[in-house]
Amino acid sequence: MNKFLLSLAISSTIACNAFAAPIKLLPIGDSITQGRSAKGPESPATFSYRYPLWQLFVDAGIDVDFVGSMKGGFEGDPAWDDYKSKPFDRDHEGHWGWSPASVGDQFPKWVKGYAAPDIALILLGTNDADKPEAIPTSVSAHRGMIQALRSRNPQVSILIGLPFQEWKPFPEMRQAYQKLAAELNSPVSRVIAVDHSKDWLSAPTSPEADTVDWIHPSSKGDKKIALNWFAALKPLLAQKGSAPSGK
Repeated sequence: MNKFLLSLAISSTIACNAFAAPIKLLPIGDSITQGRSAKGPESPATFSYRYPLWQLFVDAGIDVDFVGSMKGGFEGDPAWDDYKSKPFDRDHEGHWGWSPASVGDQFPKWVKGYAAPDIALILLGTNDADKPEAIPTSVSAHRGMIQALRSRNPQVSILIGLPFQEWKPFPEMRQAYQKLAAELNSPVSRVIAVDHSKDWLSAPTSPEADTVDWIHPSSKGDKKIALNWFAALKPLLAQKGSAPSGK
């Protein structure tokens, strides 16, 4: 093999190994991330975006390992069925009812308890909506979690989900999260804002609704969130040599 081909082969090998297989992915959030079992007609099951996102990885042939200190849904699991003969990877860091500050306070301890993530998805802010200092408190919590993630893996890629709710303070919160992502983004450790509010309809009275109760996503909403995450992840996976196979 000539020097050029040898160099190309080495470069390709390094690129493909930039994410050691499987990719370690950490979903961080509240009830929207955790999901729950059904509690009756007024409280239907919510699967969380994790389930359809995992299915997208399976379809794309990408080996991914979800990590986190949690495994179950809130007060029981929805029907997370096997998909293409594979069991759902249930690990996550979703905490029902928790604010960004509450998650942020505990997160440095949690993240030390499992494999260092290659990618983290943060979707928090819903449970801060009624607090006067919701936006600065949430931004501060995100900043601390990003610092803790980078202490485990200086090359971690972080996607900050922009809340989908249409009402105040969420439009302002989305702007604050976008500003934070732009501030903390770097070539070594990417921080990218992912907008989940586009074409979102919260009102559960509509047949086109993306939620079951104004807040918690329906299956339709979960799939929409999953597709948003996956679209944002594709360029990162391509850069790391783990691009989806024809998807």
